Amino acid sequence: MPQPPVPRPNRRHRLPPIRLGKIVKLVLLCLVVGLVLSAIGVEPLEFWSWAGSVVSGIYDWLVSVFGKLGSYVVIGAAVVIPIWAARRLYLHLRR
Repeated sequence: MPQPPVPRPNRRHRLPPIRLGKIVKLVLLCLVVGLVLSAIGVEPLEFWSWAGSVVSGIYDWLVSVFGKLGSYVVIGAAVVIPIWAARRLYLHLRR
């Protein structure tokens, strides 16, 4: 008769560590993307301004398509999504 699995000690689960190799890869990726964007004339402030315009455009589109309902969803999501993400992170770290 097989033995039941031995329970693991109750260790606190953590997010995986960020290794030096991963940091180096991220820095190199940032460098490549920065070089490409710079070559086509994009500045950091312009990029974030463009991103804000995109979000604003999506919001305006939602309001035009769904009327006030879209506005309520976006406003609610601005509150609910960060709380949900923080709770999910908290529960993950608590395990």
